[in-house]
Amino acid sequence: MSSAAVHVLKIEPVDRFLDRFPPEFVTRVGGAELESTPGWLPGDALHVYVPEQSR
Repeated sequence: MSSAAVHVLKIEPVDRFLDRFPPEFVTRVGGAELESTPGWLPGDALHVYVPEQSR
């Protein structure tokens, strides 16, 4: 029997991650899908789009 290393992802809650950004740089999308095109995305500015979770 071989001993394989087990790796666990340390994923933090979404809200904790979003706390790092000013509110004006975060958009919560009202669904589980998000379609984007190059013209729709912001140019040089950072922006975080957060779709709803689907399970």
